[in-house]
Amino acid sequence: MHIGVIGATGTIGSRVVTEALDRGHHVTAFSRDATQIKEDRKNITWKSIDVLDADAVTAAIPDLDVLISGFQPGNAAKDMADTVARSIADPTAYATAARALLKALESYPRTRLIVIGGAGSLEIEPGITRADSDDLLHEALTRSACQGSTQPRYAATGTP
Repeated sequence: MHIGVIGATGTIGSRVVTEALDRGHHVTAFSRDATQIKEDRKNITWKSIDVLDADAVTAAIPDLDVLISGFQPGNAAKDMADTVARSIADPTAYATAARALLKALESYPRTRLIVIGGAGSLEIEPGITRADSDDLLHEALTRSACQGSTQPRYAATGTP
């Protein structure tokens, strides 16, 4: 399988890349600036991408079976404060990225999109993460299931 990973240098994205390679998949790893990446693993290609630009995403993703987006403003793996500052400075960044990804994927209807994030690792009390709280985890999953009621229609028809 050919898997693209946006945010491949981030905390979660880098783990997805490693897992995909370990399972024998070919990976195209995307980063804002891939020119400085030094890579010696097999079956991986690095490309620079501006995830906020639908045309740039469209040009970068042909032949992917799956596109996994771990996008976030900044790189929390290197500088969490910068990521938080960027998120606050431009609260539309996530929505802009989502629109760009969906627009780009209109040209590749067979490519599946998976969006990942690290909200489960947020600390809700000292020493307790959201993922450790059964009540909050179940609440989030229930809400997600209810809000996702349009997903089967989109997957089946290609239109929201």
